[in-house]
Amino acid sequence: MFSAQYIEKCKKARNEIQYFRAFEQFKEAEGRNVTPKPLFEVGDYFHHPDLMEEGEVKIVKEIKGSDLYASDPTEPYPQNDSILLPTVEQMRAGLEAVVWSLSDEDFKYGEEYLLDKVMETRKRKQWDKENREWADINR
Repeated sequence: MFSAQYIEKCKKARNEIQYFRAFEQFKEAEGRNVTPKPLFEVGDYFHHPDLMEEGEVKIVKEIKGSDLYASDPTEPYPQNDSILLPTVEQMRAGLEAVVWSLSDEDFKYGEEYLLDKVMETRKRKQWDKENREWADINR
């Protein structure tokens, strides 16, 4: 479903992805202390860089404590080291939560395009294929 390059981009844009995922709960808090909801939810796609092959993706079937469980095999994957791989729908929800304006056309091009667009406009970065990292646009 996801390309190895998209997974690599998500690894390197982890903080941005987490920001869009968690923003809504903090917006609703309005100055009150909030215990953050877990980043991952059942049904999310994820990758664990140390416990999975490059390009391998699992779906969260269960969350117990600080571990994610996929159905096959049922070994635990630590949440703190796992990378959320957002779908187009999740990207749309996160972007709408932070009142980010993209056209409906933008969402037709898929997750990787959306992530590229976010990093370009929000962080002024583009993907450097050779070095496999987000690089400043002005370099």
